[in-house]
Amino acid sequence: MTCNMRKSYHAVNEFLIFDYGKLTAMMDLHERLQAARRHAGFATAKDAAEALGISYPTYAGHENGQSGFRAPTGEIYARRFKVSYEWLMSGRGTMLGSSPRTATIVGRAGASTDGRIMYAESDGGLGAVLLPEGADTESVAVEIEGYSMGFLADGALIFYSETHSAPTDDMLGMIVIVGLEDGSVLLKRLLRGSDRGLYDLESINGPILRDQKVQWAAHIDSIVPPWRAKRLRTEITEVQL
Repeated sequence: MTCNMRKSYHAVNEFLIFDYGKLTAMMDLHERLQAARRHAGFATAKDAAEALGISYPTYAGHENGQSGFRAPTGEIYARRFKVSYEWLMSGRGTMLGSSPRTATIVGRAGASTDGRIMYAESDGGLGAVLLPEGADTESVAVEIEGYSMGFLADGALIFYSETHSAPTDDMLGMIVIVGLEDGSVLLKRLLRGSDRGLYDLESINGPILRDQKVQWAAHIDSIVPPWRAKRLRTEITEVQL
């Protein structure tokens, strides 16, 4: 059986239905992988294996059902074949899924020990990356520069929501993003100050700022180490190709 959707695809079993770019099927994992490979334009499993840099016997085993594959391999297949990872691994949703969630890198922190964030001057910031798990859809990112931020190494990314709200009690003792009256934005641990409405701001690797009036504060949604941050940058480039 063949179905027309942009071009002809061979159905992997009799239950397969194509519907305007959406794939609905009662298929096993290896059958979804075969459909994903064809969607990506690879005529044979051998072609796909060569493009992926994977040995043909390994890939063929995944596609013919002789051996399964786990999440890390599934991420590679979904990214390379440009299909939904959730659909590929579980069958939930549609093959093409939705547009990838991204965040803008709005600035850098760590050039000095005071935790100050230096914002990019351009509207596009310092580029974009895919959102990691745990990050809100409204999150933006700050890139760590240098090694003055203690455990936050050069190249790490910090994701936080730009919603500007007053500090809350659940932020006390936490590393958060804070905005001060003078317009500066800092990465600090938020502590109670000597009086109501005042806060001490503890640096990761620097002096404490005492009794500061904090205009707004934002929880950190996700901290991504440098190796993973590099991958997020690479992945968004591949998605955009």
